Amino acid sequence: MANTIVLEKIRMKLAKIWFIGTALPFFLMTIQSVLGKYEPKTQEAWSWFIPLVFPTLTLMVSVMGVDAVGQYRRKVIRIGFANIVVWLSFAYIGALTIVILLEPLSAQDPFKVFSISNFFLGPLQGVVVAALGYLFTHATKENERKTVGVMDSETD
Repeated sequence: MANTIVLEKIRMKLAKIWFIGTALPFFLMTIQSVLGKYEPKTQEAWSWFIPLVFPTLTLMVSVMGVDAVGQYRRKVIRIGFANIVVWLSFAYIGALTIVILLEPLSAQDPFKVFSISNFFLGPLQGVVVAALGYLFTHATKENERKTVGVMDSETD
């Protein structure tokens, strides 16, 4: 099984990438908001940022929380797919951070910059979330059979 990685290990690695990686943009947005950069449209700035980050973080925490209190079963996935998800995550978080870092240097209105960034962040987010969603919610065949068996026995 040299071409595989333990699912729990890659989930933890991705969670670290996302929580550490999104901390910088989060704190930059917080500092700029407190300093009045987005006034009188601070809520609009956060309405742009929150959907780009927090649904993914929430998914990760939820799945890892369920796994933390459940029965431990060692599951593995192919390392090639895990690497793709890691690099997609870096690309997405990097692009998001670049937008927030470069926005103050732009001659355009901040909200125009945020709006333009949706053209590339939106599709990239879709690809990343699809890969992460699969990795964080996929059940093994063994678990699927056990779940079906439990449901069938409960209805008898």
